[in-house]
Amino acid sequence: MKEINFKTATEEERTKYIDQLEKTDSLNYNIAGSQVKFKQTQVPLDVLRFRVENGRWLLDLEEISRKENTDTESLVEKAEDKETQDILFDIALKYAKTKTGDKSIYQILKDSPGQTEELIIFPNGTVFNGNRRLAAMRQLEDEQDPSDFKYVQVDVHVLNANMPQKSLDIFQSNLQRKPQSPLEFHFMDTAFEAYT
Repeated sequence: MKEINFKTATEEERTKYIDQLEKTDSLNYNIAGSQVKFKQTQVPLDVLRFRVENGRWLLDLEEISRKENTDTESLVEKAEDKETQDILFDIALKYAKTKTGDKSIYQILKDSPGQTEELIIFPNGTVFNGNRRLAAMRQLEDEQDPSDFKYVQVDVHVLNANMPQKSLDIFQSNLQRKPQSPLEFHFMDTAFEAYT
């Protein structure tokens, strides 16, 4: 495979790279009553991009747009631009450092011996579910010695190409409503889910 600078790779280059990776089937996801499997693989952290359409930070984007005398649609159009990705990183990191339970996502990933849950991505490397975890990993990459950094390669599930928007909306709603136990007991959650 040709060497790619993932930080500056185009959407087309990222899509082609991810498509060529060796993959296995993920566990089943329930989407509107149907059991769906995605492809599971590992990607370099730098391949991943934040999703501008994430509903979690819609109000943040509207506030930023007002301050910069622009609109959220222009941010959506420029989702690939470094400036937009930097804005999304700042917003996602704010939420990643907000405590949910005893610890923030950032603290959990900092203390964890490895990744706690796969990110779910579109075929182009844009994160569908896991933007806060992506922000936490990027922040840790900046803060930690390279020999201590655990997230150079990220476990991902790749959404099927051309999934209808309605299915994506239902899936995202299901993921947001999924009850979350404290992540520090993730291995117990995984074992429990395997037998239910």
